[in-house]
Amino acid sequence: MDLGSYACFAPRCSELSHNTAGTQGGGVSAIGNSQVDLVQTFVEANSATTGGGIHAGLSSIYLYNTVLAFNDATSGVADGIYVSDDSSVTGSHNTIAYNDTGGAATGVGIPVAAGGSVQLTTTLIWGH
Repeated sequence: MDLGSYACFAPRCSELSHNTAGTQGGGVSAIGNSQVDLVQTFVEANSATTGGGIHAGLSSIYLYNTVLAFNDATSGVADGIYVSDDSSVTGSHNTIAYNDTGGAATGVGIPVAAGGSVQLTTTLIWGH
């Protein structure tokens, strides 16, 4: 699936891509009372055992106008975002799409473990 190109014209625009982590969070690993704010950020083509794009463990993640795509969890658990251990993911205006090996439509988008929470508004989640 071709998601096209993304132009960023805002003052805050970042890309976290093509990273590999041995265990958790290929693009972002927020562990132990961390707070991560991703604003106008592309988190793409990252890989880890769990949480191919993002892993939150006892932490909070805020996403605004962020794209998570083509990330891969090699264990098959949480290709996009893994929310574990009383963590939270909040935000709006995001796209979370085709997170799996090669962008296949068989991935796991956002699994939430015990005590975790997800509150995303105006967010597209597809292709998992």
